[in-house]
Amino acid sequence: IEEMEMDGNQMGVLPNEEGTVNVVLVKGNDYKPTTEGVVLYLNAGNDLQPMLDKVEQNGGKVIVPKCVFRTILTPHSGEADPLLLV
Repeated sequence: IEEMEMDGNQMGVLPNEEGTVNVVLVKGNDYKPTTEGVVLYLNAGNDLQPMLDKVEQNGGKVIVPKCVFRTILTPHSGEADPLLLV
């Protein structure tokens, strides 16, 4: 994830292949995180586990553990954030 700042907001730009849609995660004072809002679908490739290992290492929390082909997590433990379905 490429980190940057714009207009006082922290941004994380996820890498993408040419010709695909890019994903940007944004954290700022004007954003109100919730577990009842948007669910993002992200492709973690053939092996989801390396991505899951990084979640808690970076202060996030896995909400629903890996099952079949997906999991649900929140980027920051202790806060209500948008859910990510990976």
